[in-house]
Amino acid sequence: FDHAMQSHSTETAIRLRLQQLQTGEVELRATTQWLTSDPSRARTIVAVWNQELQGANSEDARLVLLYLCNQMMATTRDQTAAFVVEFMGVLEEAMQCVALARPGIPEVAHVLQGLVQGWVKLSLFPPHFAAALTALVGRMSGGPREGYVPEAVMPGSAYTTS
Repeated sequence: FDHAMQSHSTETAIRLRLQQLQTGEVELRATTQWLTSDPSRARTIVAVWNQELQGANSEDARLVLLYLCNQMMATTRDQTAAFVVEFMGVLEEAMQCVALARPGIPEVAHVLQGLVQGWVKLSLFPPHFAAALTALVGRMSGGPREGYVPEAVMPGSAYTTS
């Protein structure tokens, strides 16, 4: 019983943290540090992350969660493969969720392509999985939506919110 209660409270704390997440390099780093401090919880953390991404009510919220995923994998890759392995199980579906929520928006496809290119450069994934992600984002393009710039921009990205 105690383990079940502790697990439930951990999931609740993770869910709350993800729901309150805002764009910003400092916040993404702090949240990454908090979430990745115990790699043995990677499966639970990624499962809750995926539920929050699937249920997010805006494309910007979904993009922020993808940026968090990116930060978590890049930060932990040298210490543990736990997060990369867990994210591999949900990443294709998560990227489709982001792209399909607002189809035909090239800026979103561009952001997804940038993330995948970064993961390929870091050699985060086996070649077959990297190729599958690259092909997936290659299919996610369409006509421009005039004046659209995602509010949630990854620190250091080409987009600004000025």
